[in-house]
Amino acid sequence: MEIANWLAFLSIAVVATITPGPAVFLVVSHSVTAGWRQASYTIVGNVTGLFVMSLCSVLGVSAIIVSSSLLFSVVKVLGAAYLLYLGLRLWRKGLAYPNAKNTQKSEKSYFGQGILISLTNPKAIVFTTALFPQFVMADQPLAPQFMILVSTLLICSFICLSCYAKWGEKVTNKLSDKVLSAMSRCIGLTFIGAAAAMCLSVQRKGY
Repeated sequence: MEIANWLAFLSIAVVATITPGPAVFLVVSHSVTAGWRQASYTIVGNVTGLFVMSLCSVLGVSAIIVSSSLLFSVVKVLGAAYLLYLGLRLWRKGLAYPNAKNTQKSEKSYFGQGILISLTNPKAIVFTTALFPQFVMADQPLAPQFMILVSTLLICSFICLSCYAKWGEKVTNKLSDKVLSAMSRCIGLTFIGAAAAMCLSVQRKGY
């Protein structure tokens, strides 16, 4: 793989992973309520989900899902349901300062939420399916190229989400309960709005 090709892919990966989305909001909410250590499990879960999605893209599974209106609609509905669940929970319970109850919550719970938010994101499926083929050179061995591209994307995602988690933990002590409540409702509304948008897109297709 040519260095210019890789640098172009790197720039796209950085922009894509640094742009706030469901994964970023989830990681920030976990870092605020449970601290960076617990949020790191969410990050690892999200990156794991992204790896699975990238692998599916390489193997052509994602292309099959995207090309099938029914399968893609199912993914959207599942993603919408999970985002709605997270949004309503944030709206109802809100964000709070780290406490023993939150920090002792099972690491599997944070990891599971991270992987689910990744695997049920239809935009991420489209992104990985469309992105990788643009930077693969057919006259060179494919496996090493895919390994480089996937690794680059995963590392960018891990670094960006870690920065957001650190930021969330750092600003927590400077925020009042009123501000935390407002943040909680804003993040919750973002999830609920995204869920509604997914449902509307499915409805327009007649599923």
